[in-house]
Amino acid sequence: MDNGRWGARRVLTLLGFATVVALAGVTLMTLWLWRHQERVVFQPPGLRVDAPAPARRVAFRADDGHDLFGYVLAPASPSTTVVIAFHGNADMAAWTVPWARELMERAQVTVFVPEYRGYAGIPGSPTYKSAASDARGALA
Repeated sequence: MDNGRWGARRVLTLLGFATVVALAGVTLMTLWLWRHQERVVFQPPGLRVDAPAPARRVAFRADDGHDLFGYVLAPASPSTTVVIAFHGNADMAAWTVPWARELMERAQVTVFVPEYRGYAGIPGSPTYKSAASDARGALA
């Protein structure tokens, strides 16, 4: 009996088995992430926060009719330029107001920071489709 030959075969068999198990694990994880990607991507904080002054809360409607709101910051002298600043994931429009205020003061532009459904107490769930609808409503 040649232990070297059988030992090498056993090691190759175990490596092959480990490779198949690892590939199956990666495949299952990829499928799970694909199926639940919106839950992974959209993580709205479960808070209701009002924006600090001088932000003014305004209501608007998504292009699918969903009621939303956002914050407007306008300089003392009227501006014809409006910057729409969409906040990032796991963030809120009210938390973006200090940055928007700085932009308003330095550039003398009006800044609009819209909120998405599912965030800041707005009913609904954020999805790719609803975020696109909310953004189109903010641009209208």
